[in-house]
Amino acid sequence: MPHLWKTAHIASLYKESTMFQRSTALILLFLLIHQASIGQFAQVQPDLNITPEEKSQILDSVDRNINNSYVFPEMTSRLEKALRTFQKEKAYAMISSSNAFADSINNILMTVSNDKHLRILFSHDKVPPKDDKEPPLPDFIKQFAVQNNYGFKKIDILEGNIGYMNILGFFPFDQATDRAIAAFNFLENTQAMIIDLRNNNGGVGGLADFIISYFFDKQPVEFMEAVFRKDNRIKQAWSSFYVPGKRYTGKPVYILTSHDTFSAGEAFAYIMQSLKRATIVGEATGGGANFGDLLRLNDHFVMNMPIGRPISPITKTNWEGIGVQPDIPTSQDKALHTAHVAALKQLLETTTDQDTKNRLTDILQKLQTGSE
Repeated sequence: MPHLWKTAHIASLYKESTMFQRSTALILLFLLIHQASIGQFAQVQPDLNITPEEKSQILDSVDRNINNSYVFPEMTSRLEKALRTFQKEKAYAMISSSNAFADSINNILMTVSNDKHLRILFSHDKVPPKDDKEPPLPDFIKQFAVQNNYGFKKIDILEGNIGYMNILGFFPFDQATDRAIAAFNFLENTQAMIIDLRNNNGGVGGLADFIISYFFDKQPVEFMEAVFRKDNRIKQAWSSFYVPGKRYTGKPVYILTSHDTFSAGEAFAYIMQSLKRATIVGEATGGGANFGDLLRLNDHFVMNMPIGRPISPITKTNWEGIGVQPDIPTSQDKALHTAHVAALKQLLETTTDQDTKNRLTDILQKLQTGSE
């Protein structure tokens, strides 16, 4: 998904990465940069010429950062060799476009590592030095957040008393929590739930953890371990012993996915699937598990550097490069209908009241014949 990275305001996002990491109580996943790339905000950066000296300096910085920080040290020599080989080729010497240079380097990084988070990003605007301040969200992210209810695009009750929650992305915890609580309050009396992550490109891990906690009892459950290269540091993510309102336990949950589901959206689906708390319906997800930081290379380039990886306590691995695999494979266009049918069938198997059975049977027949 290379188009996701050619977005406006890379400089602002670079400064944002520090705030987002602090706002994530249990770091599971990456930055809100994917969220900023959705829909109308995806656009090609205005180009700048790049000199041979700049190319050499950037390549040196990329090499150094990979050797110092990349989560997979066993991969560093292969990456360095590939980059230096490219540097000696005629095609490298011919590049004078900053956009083309970034694309060429990213093609190499992706080919060697198959890591969708490892890449460089070009910004037409100057990239400011990184600091520990917490600047406000860039205006274009604010606009997207407000227009889409801070990620909670649509909350509905489908026929058969099936809850529906469409989450476009996970925004900072303090901004989106009220929406999450309101969504669960609205859906608390439904008999099953469908969570739509088909257009969820990721976001902030703390909010994802908070939402998942509603689907488990108050006894904390370990979701994931975050393993960092530096100092072999490990952080654990657990469900919360407290959530506002009523928990959504003992009821079927279905999660819709697509090839565009990425990063935090994938983590959400993977955790729920591995803990056997949800059935995944749709397509295999994008396959971006590793998480990290944005490193400044010069005034117009930053590097997206994976410095850690999530490890499930259940599977002992993650979804990097392969995506979260659906339990019920289908196209993203058919995923909602498929999940709705599956939820109704599951409720029919457990319902003892005959009137309810009759009502669910009628709804199911309408769905299956396409005459809702």
